[in-house]
Amino acid sequence: MTALLALSILGGIGWTLTRQLVTLADELPQYSLNIHHRIADLRVASKGGSVEKVQKAVEVSLSQPQRALAKLLGGLLHLTGRP
Repeated sequence: MTALLALSILGGIGWTLTRQLVTLADELPQYSLNIHHRIADLRVASKGGSVEKVQKAVEVSLSQPQRALAKLLGGLLHLTGRP
């Protein structure tokens, strides 16, 4: 009796998950279109605004350690006589 109850519960959970996946698959094109619109809106909003300023600040911050490392490696290569 307990095994039958457990199998019934597992079957119900499996059926519910299957229905959710089928519904998601049916609505996926609508979500995809919505995501594309939101990305386009973000691109328009980021031009010349605060988002673009933040992006540039992050790019500058990330490039500074790379320049320092390149300079250090260049100096080390110069000391060892390697090109």
